[in-house]
Amino acid sequence: SGGGDTVARAARDRAAPTRRAGGGGSRTVRLGEPLLLSAVIGDDGVPAPPTDEALRNSRSGLSLTWFVYRGPGDAVAFDPEQVVYPYFLPGPDPPPPVPADGKLDVRAWFSRPGRYVLRAMALDGVLWSTRDVAVTVNGVQ
Repeated sequence: SGGGDTVARAARDRAAPTRRAGGGGSRTVRLGEPLLLSAVIGDDGVPAPPTDEALRNSRSGLSLTWFVYRGPGDAVAFDPEQVVYPYFLPGPDPPPPVPADGKLDVRAWFSRPGRYVLRAMALDGVLWSTRDVAVTVNGVQ
């Protein structure tokens, strides 16, 4: 049997990270005003967090990222900046450590009115889980 079978078996025996996106499944914000996105993430600890310095500064281990799933991606800015892919390559800044309570806050600003779907993706280095938040952006800046 090939290595893929081993990976599939290991994934079956463990749990994907958990996440709860705060604020419900839909939000409304006025153009130019920040939208606070809060999520609480957790994991079963498998695989163990990396101990090697190079891996610790990569995008592996438990992390959360927000991105535009539906809508014009160039119309949304996140603070802190969110890195989606590639997860395992070192970035200019390593991802922030996950606090003990698992709560992570991000702010989103929209430069165009419209309807968006923002997706929160929790990743533990192997498995992931997602949660979507529908956002309606109203008004003139």
